[in-house]
Amino acid sequence: YAPLAIFAPLYLLESSPWHDPLEFFAYLRERLEMGGPVFIKAGQWGSTRYDLFPVALCDELNKLTQSSPAHALGATVEILEDSFGKQIHDVLEIEDKPLASGSVGQVYRAKLKDVGDCVVKVQHPNLDNVMSLDFWILYGFSLFTDDLVARFVENGFRTNRALKQFKHHMEDQLDFELEEE
Repeated sequence: YAPLAIFAPLYLLESSPWHDPLEFFAYLRERLEMGGPVFIKAGQWGSTRYDLFPVALCDELNKLTQSSPAHALGATVEILEDSFGKQIHDVLEIEDKPLASGSVGQVYRAKLKDVGDCVVKVQHPNLDNVMSLDFWILYGFSLFTDDLVARFVENGFRTNRALKQFKHHMEDQLDFELEEE
């Protein structure tokens, strides 16, 4: 993410010969996608904050709500087998392509024996570990930025506190039983 910080002034300052905020916003969105679920979710949140960010940035970040990178069907099959055993194939048949892929999982059309059509939602593989690492990195960064801001601003924004709230929100989204209710 260092290139974002380094090149932001070149793209965002009107006096710069490389002034092109739309290109910079697209680059930012692409980096968030590459960053994985925590960064995608942060971008999705940013897409709703027209009160904080330029309209063009919110519109670009909104693309993160349309689709997220999908994992392979083999990973889905492995997750289902790990959760329900190999006998899952006796009662459930899923389509090869997901209907949609989000920041924490993807959804498939399926047929459940003796029931009929249904939808199956599967978390992305290794999601807990990926999110733990992402939040560990972000916490370290937030401690640094909070300390830096506190040196210059008496009542500065507390990134660490906001990050803890964001993490709690994401953990709720990982509990598919909560979502079911």
